[in-house]
Amino acid sequence: MSRAYHTLSEAIAHTDFVILDNDGVNYAITDDIITAYSKAAARAGVELRPDLFSFDKAYDLVWKSWTEYHSATYLYTEQYGLDPAQVKSVYHKMCKEGIIPTNPELAQKFERFHLPHAMLTHGNPDWVRRVLGHLGLDQCFNGKQIYTSENIGFRKSDSPKPFELVVYREGYQRQRTMVVEDTLANLVRAKDAGMMTVLVTNGNNVDLETCPWVDYKVESLEMFLDIAAETLPAPKPMDMLTLSSRREMRKHLPRRAMSAAMSNALPL
Repeated sequence: MSRAYHTLSEAIAHTDFVILDNDGVNYAITDDIITAYSKAAARAGVELRPDLFSFDKAYDLVWKSWTEYHSATYLYTEQYGLDPAQVKSVYHKMCKEGIIPTNPELAQKFERFHLPHAMLTHGNPDWVRRVLGHLGLDQCFNGKQIYTSENIGFRKSDSPKPFELVVYREGYQRQRTMVVEDTLANLVRAKDAGMMTVLVTNGNNVDLETCPWVDYKVESLEMFLDIAAETLPAPKPMDMLTLSSRREMRKHLPRRAMSAAMSNALPL
């Protein structure tokens, strides 16, 4: 395994920007949650194509999709050609965020996390807003970009371009960007993009010697935030002004020119 810094703390000290996933990072996906989400995905399949699916057939497909692709809905599109945005919209409407355990300490720790950050997730925008609100993290992403499969069109495990797109739009360098994910396949692409990678294991035993594309691992997002808090001093008021000004300046870049450049450089 080759990585630029020996410890996660040292890597964080050399990080300017962090990309985080939502599901599996902001909360652990437990067996109970997987079962509930799988039932919701199966009901979505039946609602969208009752001519193709019974509940049992849809549930079997969803379970295969979970185990092989870490996505409840992937095989609806891959095997049956269903529109991914439509599938996710119906699926996420049927998912109930109330099943996710709340954790007030996580929100408190996130409020002390001062590195610029954005979210990159396969969830649709409505689901992301509901989960963040339920977890009390909505203010932690207030004013930050949330990139979803619906507003940029991607699968993170298929290409490094989604990660490159976020870094490009937010105005940071790849080698100074850290990606925090719970899915190994997604971190392969983040590493392909030249970024530092952190796996959230959620208590699972993962040997990094077998995953050379993963630089560091933590048991939970809380642990990552604790290490960041120990590593980085609280920014001074002038530092916060500088960060705010930098983000404000990016808002006023010529959007047409940026869009044209992205369409040529990063086709998705």
